[in-house]
Amino acid sequence: MWIEYIGYVGSVLVALSLTMNNIRNLRTINLFGAATFGTYGVLINSYPVMFLNSFIVIIDIYYLYKLSTTKDYFNINDTLETTDFFVHKFLNFHQVEIESFFPNFNITKVNNPKIILVSRNLRPVGMFIYEQKDNGIIKIHLDFAIKDYRDTKNVRYVFMTKAQELKDQGFHTFKASTEVRKHEKYLLKIGFSQADGKEFEKSI
Repeated sequence: MWIEYIGYVGSVLVALSLTMNNIRNLRTINLFGAATFGTYGVLINSYPVMFLNSFIVIIDIYYLYKLSTTKDYFNINDTLETTDFFVHKFLNFHQVEIESFFPNFNITKVNNPKIILVSRNLRPVGMFIYEQKDNGIIKIHLDFAIKDYRDTKNVRYVFMTKAQELKDQGFHTFKASTEVRKHEKYLLKIGFSQADGKEFEKSI
C-alpha cells in the first residue's frame, strides 16, 4: 500500500503544478511530482513510467535553469498621470486581482498620486502608486504585478531606481498598510517590518 501512496502523491503534485499561474512554481512543483512518480515507476517495475517521468524531470530542470540564469531587462515610466489612458486601462483590466491584494485601493482617494509603470523585457508587468507625505514618509497605496511576474524583482528594481532621488528630496521611510495575509508575507519578504498592527515600514 505504501508504494501506491507514492504514486498518489506524485499524481497530486503533477496535477497541482498545472494549476500554477507562475511558470517557475509550475516547473518546480512539476519537477517534484515527476520525480516522485518516476520513483513509483521504479518500485512497481514499470519502466515506461520511470523513463517518461525521468525525461520530464530533465526538462523541468533545464527550464528552471534557464529561468534562473536569464537576465530580465527592467524599465520604469514615472511620468504617468492619473488622467492617462493606459493607467485607467491597466487598473480596470486587473481590478479583480488588485482588489484581492488591495481591497481598499481607490486611486481617486490618493492625494496627488505618483504612478510608476514597471516594464520587464518591454512588457508592462506592474504598477506602483505612492503618495509623498510631509514628514518624510512615502505611503505606498499600490504595488501590483501581473501573475507571470509576481515575484520581488519588480519592486526591488523600483526601490533601487528611486531610492537616491527620494532621499535627495528628504524622504526616509516607505510605509504600507494591509490586512491581507498574503500581502503581509510579501511585505516582510521585501524587507518591511511590522510597525503597529496592520502598518509596515521600511527605510529608503
